Amino acid sequence: MTGRKGFGISLLLLGVFLLLFQAAFIGFAAPRGYSLIYEWIFYAINYAIIFSVFTGIVLLFQGALVKWIAGVAVLGLLAVNSLYFYMEGDVNVLVARSDNGEHEVIFKEFKRIDRETVRLKRRGGIFGREVAVLEGSASYKALEEGQYKLEWPVADTAALTYQTDGDESLAQQLVHFRSSDYISYKYVAVGLLGDWVQQDDPQHTFSSDNKEFVYRRDGETTVFDIFDTEQFGIYSLVVEDAEGSPVLTIIMNPGTEFDEDGIIKKDGTITIAPVSLEKTESAVFVRE
Repeated sequence: MTGRKGFGISLLLLGVFLLLFQAAFIGFAAPRGYSLIYEWIFYAINYAIIFSVFTGIVLLFQGALVKWIAGVAVLGLLAVNSLYFYMEGDVNVLVARSDNGEHEVIFKEFKRIDRETVRLKRRGGIFGREVAVLEGSASYKALEEGQYKLEWPVADTAALTYQTDGDESLAQQLVHFRSSDYISYKYVAVGLLGDWVQQDDPQHTFSSDNKEFVYRRDGETTVFDIFDTEQFGIYSLVVEDAEGSPVLTIIMNPGTEFDEDGIIKKDGTITIAPVSLEKTESAVFVRE
């Protein structure tokens, strides 16, 4: 076997191997919610398959007709792959780690198709499993427009605030990494019953009578219906105004737990942060 033919066979085998990898990914991993964190990898592999198979054929077969057919096929495959790469492979990926480096959040936005932005949990380095979607993100691309803010109000909880349309409507998703041993679901809105005061500024208060939340800050008092909330996990919730827009983020701090009645224990603390794309400061509150 000449070096030319040996190299051609090697390229064909490489192409077959990569093709099997793509087939396994499409047929097995994708239906189970797994995807590549960076979509360009998928299309780069396709380019590698096209190049290796075509070059292998050219090296192994001398006939002009075979080369002509292979060339036409390559041009067609390159055009199709490039089109799909442009439409579906061009994505924005937001990767953020907590300050202590223990936790990671990944969001992937599809720039040119009406598909909701997904949150991924990393698996195997370059893969991610879809665990959530951002509501209202299919048509307005907040990452592309730069209309988002990701921060860590507490060490084990990330908060992504993002715009959902051109009218500056906001939404928020909380991602928490804290485990619990509770055998039944807990409701943060119920657990907040009582009076709370900001740890370093007693003039700022928060209270709940299990009907309404009353938030006093900088001389202003705001009242919220306790049912206008969205809970994330067991330890956090977002308070909304009457129009359904997020206004406050409330997170139980690490070490804070519920008692047997579902109320946050006396020695517990919470972090409250205003929801905005502008720079804001969160504050720790304790029971009075």
